Amino acid sequence: MSLATTSIEDFVKLIEINFKEYCGKCSRLDPAWGVWSTVMNREIRKRLDGMNKHNPEYGRLVLLFNYWTIVSQLLELNWKYKGKFFGANKIKKKVREAKQVREFVLE
Repeated sequence: MSLATTSIEDFVKLIEINFKEYCGKCSRLDPAWGVWSTVMNREIRKRLDGMNKHNPEYGRLVLLFNYWTIVSQLLELNWKYKGKFFGANKIKKKVREAKQVREFVLE
């Protein structure tokens, strides 16, 4: 899977599509989540390494990385607390955090 020409908006869509596919079905440590996630992680890091820190795209990529991390944590919470009442507040808080970071990424 090559992501070399993928835009930041496409990365966000990729994260959301995979989250919807795997939510409640696996942990963030599961190979099914890790295969595409590892490729995306490497591509983001490769872009960051070759970029000037004053470039606006650099900040968006850092936020994208944060967004991906939050969504991975949200996947884990949905797996851990699947069908349980106790994790509802943690999940709601993480969803709010993900939405806020997503807005910054897409600005």
